Order: sequence, then C-alpha cells, then structure tokens
Amino acid sequence: MAQEKTSLTTGARNPYSVAELLLKKRIDWGKKGHKGRKIVLEKAFGMPYHELFDPKCGSPLFVPPEPTTGILDLHTGDLTPCDPFPCPAPTYWNRYKDASGNYGQYTVNGRIYRDAVQACLPDCFFIAALSSYAFAPPPNAWILKNQTVSPYKFQFYSPPAAIGGQVIKDTVTPVTDNLPLDAAYQLIHARSMPDDKEIWPNLWEKAYATWNWWVSAGKPLGQYNDSPAYSNICQGNPYLALLNLTGLKFEKTTWLTTDAVFTSDPAITAAQAIYKKISTSLCGGLPAAIRPAVAMTYDPRTDTVPAGVTYSNSTIVGNHSYSLLGLYTQADTKNQYIVLRNPWGQKAGAGDPVLAGDTLAAGTWQDVPALEYRDDGIFGLKIDTFQTHFKGFGWVA
Repeated sequence: MAQEKTSLTTGARNPYSVAELLLKKRIDWGKKGHKGRKIVLEKAFGMPYHELFDPKCGSPLFVPPEPTTGILDLHTGDLTPCDPFPCPAPTYWNRYKDASGNYGQYTVNGRIYRDAVQACLPDCFFIAALSSYAFAPPPNAWILKNQTVSPYKFQFYSPPAAIGGQVIKDTVTPVTDNLPLDAAYQLIHARSMPDDKEIWPNLWEKAYATWNWWVSAGKPLGQYNDSPAYSNICQGNPYLALLNLTGLKFEKTTWLTTDAVFTSDPAITAAQAIYKKISTSLCGGLPAAIRPAVAMTYDPRTDTVPAGVTYSNSTIVGNHSYSLLGLYTQADTKNQYIVLRNPWGQKAGAGDPVLAGDTLAAGTWQDVPALEYRDDGIFGLKIDTFQTHFKGFGWVA
C-alpha cells in the first residue's frame, strides 16, 4: 500500500450545534429545508455558507492542522489538545434532564448507531468511530453491555507496542452521569437523536476524554477523574479511535491499527475498485458493513487534494470523519453508492445544487428510507465522488 506523507488527524465542529450556541436558542433543523438551514448558518457565523465547510477558507469549524511529518506514530497516539472554543465552560457538572424533566438514561431503546450526535467539540473522529462501533459491534463488544445505573464502566484499548504485540485493555470507572451542562442545564457535548433522552453517547465521550488524558499524561491506569478536560479529544485519528474502542487489530502490517486504505493508492485508484474492496473485505458481499469502519476527507490546508475537489456543503466536509456503513446499488439506474453517516446527524438536503446527482435522492437501505432526506446524517454517495473527495477509509478486523 502507498504510504503518503499525510496526517491522519481530523477535527471539524458540528455547525448546527455551534449555531445554537451562537444564537442562544435550540433550533428544529428537521423543519428547515436546505435554504432555511443555509440562512440560519450564515447568520450565526457571519460568513458565506459555502466557505464554512472548507478549512482553507478560515472557517471557525476547524482547528489548526498538525504538521505533515509522514505516517503518524500510533503507538503513542496523535490526539492533540486544542482550544475547545466555542464550547462553553461547564456551568454545572450535574445530572442531565431531558425536555420532559426526566433524568437522561444510558439507553432507552438500545445503542442505535444513528443516535450518536457530535456537538460543538471538534471530535468528529471519535463520534464517527463510536457510531460505527454501535452499528457493527464485534461479539462480546463492551458497547453491548446493558448499563442501567450510575456509576458506569467503559473499556478502552491502547495500541500494541510493536507489530504483532498485544493491545492493552483498561477499564475506566467510575464514570457518573454528572455531565457538563451550560447555564440552561443543557448538554454541552455529545447527545442522542432525536430527543436527548439517551445519554450513552455523552457518557462514552466523557469516558474517552478521561482515558486519553490519563494515558497521555502517563498516569497510573485505574485512577480517574470524573470531570475530564474535553480539550484532550478536540481532534484525532478515526482509525486509532476504532482500535481504542474495540481492541481489534488489523489484518495487515502496513497500518498499526486498522486495515486502512488510501483512495489514492495506485492499486485501487478506480472508483469501481474501491467499491469492490469495500464489498468483499468490509461487507462480506452484503449491503451493510460487518465490521466497524470509518472514512476521512482531505484537509486542503496540508493535503494534496485532487483537481476540482472542493468542500462547500454540510454533507461532504473537509478535514472530517464519517462512519462507513455499507453499499447501495440503485435498482433502476444501477448507480453504485457508498453509504456514510455524518456524525453531525445532519447533512445538506433537497435543494442543494452542489450535490445534485452525487447523493442518493431516493431508495431504502437497511432500515433507512430515502437516504438523502433523513435527518440522521446518513446518505449515499456515488462511488466516483467518494473516490475523489475522501482521503481514505478503514476498519478493524
């Protein structure tokens, strides 16, 4: 496999969550079409909509890039603390109540992969990996444990010290349901769709922030702080996050964490070859992925982006991580699509001319009807557009 000089770190904030913070109100985005969302986002950020999603335009959704120094050392990790602005500092660390006045529950109807929604923190790499973990959990996965009472426990894994070595398992506890809340007692960070009743995404995020700080600081395992600094997971590597969550190692020795593939690899430069690779190795010939998988886009500030590629809408965003869920072939046209999920839980919908013809406008995949119009971030992207706009994809096996 080609080993490019490129960063595997991403970090893009959820503009919908940030807009609510800037405008100081909750917004029902599901009731707004593409034009309505565009107007609100431009008002909140004071910049043209099409510039919000490209890091090179100076958008506040992105944090400064890491230097491009070659393949990053995944043994020590590459999570870089950053300024969590515009996330407010917690006014309270307290138990969260939903709109009905009930305390948030770890889970109401199971860990549904499309529940997990990123907020103002630019930790797309982790929420994308978490959603994929919930979508295709390995046997006996920790995420399947039915935790009902605080304090909770969470399992994470460090990369092996050398190829062929063993991952290091660590249990993070106690993790209570005291969560960072703003002055209105609303969740500051990750949340669940559609009504914030479930708090499992926020608890996993809290535990991951705790664990990363402890590991990076060289602290003794098993001694944790229940009020972590979220700046520890401002940006990071989605492939590494999958290993941290699952403990699963890759099949090859090229990459230290996953069976990761660059879309620019000479062996699979054709879009059809990418589709075949995903179909055979990730999906096992089925429509849906049978292993947790992620994909990431280019960072135009540091990467060599294919000619003609721009990031100008909230579906395909620069320097961003996605869950890779599977494949879809349209019955009438035979067009082939890669099915992805944006951890923002939103995307550009009907009326966005930029993606006309690139995203699936109709059809049912698994239990998701009319992929383009769902307000859960799931969409189908034509394979040639995926090949040009995404830097790479990978999975734990």
